[in-house]
Amino acid sequence: MIMSSLRKILLICVLILAVFELSAQDKRSLINIAGEDVTVDDFMYVYKKNNTQGNITDKKSIEEYLGLYINFKLKVKEAEALGYDTVTAFKKELAMFFFIQGSLLKKG
Repeated sequence: MIMSSLRKILLICVLILAVFELSAQDKRSLINIAGEDVTVDDFMYVYKKNNTQGNITDKKSIEEYLGLYINFKLKVKEAEALGYDTVTAFKKELAMFFFIQGSLLKKG
């Protein structure tokens, strides 16, 4: 009787740990782009956010998107290195983008 109760408690503990493990974020580095680590979670978040095909996630589409993502990150790094992110016109355009985006979110 006591062994049966201990087994049940042990099983519950193992199940709880398994659930926590499955729900844990994947912080492993997927790739390093220009000195910046990109985690599996970060990449998958962006992939799922931009995936216009709904819930379709296959190896080919992820590989294709990874190529696009790497090119995008490299362009951003180059723009930062050239100081484009500090240009006044860019700052104004970015501020307007966030203002419009915020306005649209409040209406929705």
